[in-house]
Amino acid sequence: MKRCLLTLAALALTCFTAQAQTDYPATDEDNYYESEAPYDIESEEEYYEIEEPYEMDPDEYDLEFLLGRGNGLGLGIYGGSYYLTGYSDKTGSKRKSDFNDKFNIGIKYTLYDDEWFTFLVKYEQTSFWETYEHLRPISETIFSPGVELTVKMNPVSRLMLGWDMKFNGEADEYARRFSYFKIGLFRDIPLRGDAFISAGIQTGLGRGYVEESVSIRNYFRYNGYFTAGAWFQSSGENLKCRIKATPYDFFNHCAVQVDFYYRPSYSLFDRIYYMVQYGYGLEQQHQYLPIPQDLTPLHYIRIGLCLRPEFTL
Repeated sequence: MKRCLLTLAALALTCFTAQAQTDYPATDEDNYYESEAPYDIESEEEYYEIEEPYEMDPDEYDLEFLLGRGNGLGLGIYGGSYYLTGYSDKTGSKRKSDFNDKFNIGIKYTLYDDEWFTFLVKYEQTSFWETYEHLRPISETIFSPGVELTVKMNPVSRLMLGWDMKFNGEADEYARRFSYFKIGLFRDIPLRGDAFISAGIQTGLGRGYVEESVSIRNYFRYNGYFTAGAWFQSSGENLKCRIKATPYDFFNHCAVQVDFYYRPSYSLFDRIYYMVQYGYGLEQQHQYLPIPQDLTPLHYIRIGLCLRPEFTL
């Protein structure tokens, strides 16, 4: 009988203790370790979802995109940089001195660019290398810094305002220096696909330092009155061509230059083009070497490579 009473007492004590533990109020520590809701992997994927790159619909292509303009701020190629070798009829006798190399580099830094205006600073440098005669590396280097403001009047027309300086760093009778303001008007004509034709005309007003004389007369006589040109670019940009003409010496002569650019479709470097340049004008003499008094135009033809050619005058 005693054993039964002891057993019942133990059961009652056990039930009382379990009830007390069940009714004990929860503490902050209990809440801290409270189990969270079931893990939802789909919710996390939505939260951390990475947006896919935006692909422009073909219908959204506009002429500015096709022409490669409006690429935003930063450093870029101005007009194209090239290395050419060939013949320049300086003496008319096809001597070694008539063969040389021509190296040009053009860079720009776009400071502002939106749907209406583009403002940039640019720098060009052209060197003539007499590598075929006495291995003399450089006969002359032309430096040309400047600034340009382009006003986009509509998707196919633009007005360019700027300032340029050209000088060779020489002294005395070999010195050539021109400083001038320029204005140009350009228009684009879209063709099939991304092919197009551009045409433009550019003129300027400034002073020229020639043979120790500084005058507006020198600027117009040696630098020309205006430059007119056209540019063609095929679909796919594999073929490009530019022609430009500049009357000078009081309209007694006209310098003409034609540039052809070709990039094979299988080329590993999509910005490098084969280039052929043919011209009729003063060329190196026009670029500040001692100029004959009659300013007789000469022929020149060169071949080489060009990096990312663009339409400039």
